[in-house]
Amino acid sequence: MGITPFPHGIFATPTIGVDRSSIFQEGNIFFVNGDLSGASSSNSGLNPDEAVSIPSEAVSNASRGAIIYVNARSTTASAQVYYSDNITIPLTKPNLSILGCGNDIDRPYCGPAVKATTAGVGSAVLKIYGASFLTEGMEWTGTGQTADTASIIDTVNDGTVGRAYAFTIRNCRLRNAKGHLIGGGGAIHIDTAINIKIQNCAFQDNPNSIAVQSTYAGINNLYIENCTFSGTTTVRDSDIFSTADAGSGFFIDNCKFLAGLPNHGVNNKYLVISSGPLGLISNCRFAYAATTMDALLAAAGTIGNVPTTMAQVGNMVQADTEGESGIVTI
Repeated sequence: MGITPFPHGIFATPTIGVDRSSIFQEGNIFFVNGDLSGASSSNSGLNPDEAVSIPSEAVSNASRGAIIYVNARSTTASAQVYYSDNITIPLTKPNLSILGCGNDIDRPYCGPAVKATTAGVGSAVLKIYGASFLTEGMEWTGTGQTADTASIIDTVNDGTVGRAYAFTIRNCRLRNAKGHLIGGGGAIHIDTAINIKIQNCAFQDNPNSIAVQSTYAGINNLYIENCTFSGTTTVRDSDIFSTADAGSGFFIDNCKFLAGLPNHGVNNKYLVISSGPLGLISNCRFAYAATTMDALLAAAGTIGNVPTTMAQVGNMVQADTEGESGIVTI
């Protein structure tokens, strides 16, 4: 018999969820269901009918390499219900995964959503110290947070107490962040970007959606791909903000900036990237009307500060006359 934590129905080997590493995690697969009667921290979390009530309880029970499946909360009136939690991924538990199990795992809406606890509104909702952490199919939200210095997701990579290398987030929704400081606040804060992937995520109404700095080392592969950035212009200050001034492999591709130019009052740009890292911005689309791409994305560009170390290919803005084709960088 193949391994399975579903004693009542699934008998095939390894058909659990979407993560192929599950074949190696017998006894290290956990379930979170806040709507399950009897769900509590005293449960093992090892079966759906013994689920724990919040993700941090599963993290506490897990060992390195664990996979945690989170059920979407809801009501019979179709109202969304949040998990209230502040989750820490320890340095001693690398290779953890938190995977959403809502109906929509592609940029979920009204799926498994996590916000800070009442006591933790001044802290990150998800703080990552361990390497190779993956989250997918989740909504991570700053709803209820009060501190401008608290990110929704905070990766700690100083090479000592935190080694959040190879952090991957895909198919997630991140919204309603609070601050836009480079050292904190915003939707995702990255201490040092080493082999990090942010893919197919939807960012909405964040003063800053992705903040990158070099705490421990320069950028060593940071991929931001197929993401959308939207929200009220006066809420947003910059969608991607980087002060990382060294490194290579900084790749922003096929991202859509769906709303008008940010106008919160400080940077007021889609992109603010300091000089230094080698990389490429390609195939991105900006909801901005112009007659030419000249000086739009440049060291002191109109819509984005982009250093000459970042090549640009195939980016597009709207033509300023109705019916005309968009303006593209070549």
